[in-house]
Amino acid sequence: MTQFFMTKKVRSRMSKPEVKRNVSIEEVKNFGMVTVKGNLSDNKVREIIQSISGTQCPQIGKISDGKKMSVGWMSTDEYAIFGETSDAIKLVDRIGSKLKKYDHLCLNMSDSRRCFHLKGKGWREVISKGTPANLSPKAFGKGVLRRTRIANVAVAIWSFNETEAFIISMTSVSDFILEWLINASLETGRISYFS
Repeated sequence: MTQFFMTKKVRSRMSKPEVKRNVSIEEVKNFGMVTVKGNLSDNKVREIIQSISGTQCPQIGKISDGKKMSVGWMSTDEYAIFGETSDAIKLVDRIGSKLKKYDHLCLNMSDSRRCFHLKGKGWREVISKGTPANLSPKAFGKGVLRRTRIANVAVAIWSFNETEAFIISMTSVSDFILEWLINASLETGRISYFS
């Protein structure tokens, strides 16, 4: 698993812990995110991002997972770089310095984003209750990152593996997303569509 997700403590926000749930949901602490926009078809721009992040630039709809950072494809002109909050601050300065000859936008989005870690074989069924995205293992396999919606709220879903996924949302709607995930994961509402 990504180094920064492995080593950082997560804080459970699950209310009523005695209630059975088919996946665990925890908030990823010290979660940093940097948005980089620019001409990503330019090999030199991608090389700079790769050298600074320490991981390969991802293919369309994918995420490249490194030891300290991960780089996700968000659109034809945008990458999201995930890591620790302290690294995000330094990352903006380094990328800005290296890309100063190129038209680009590089912003620290850490304060405006929250990330939740879902763990359990039923994560696909839980999320599918509120998203239009096709979460079947064939269409949404390991290493896929997709912008979509849950309960009509914008999120990004990262399929880490068959038993783990991450949900990234804006901070302004994160409490709603967390409560929605908690309710959707109730054992009494378990479905087995993908298993």
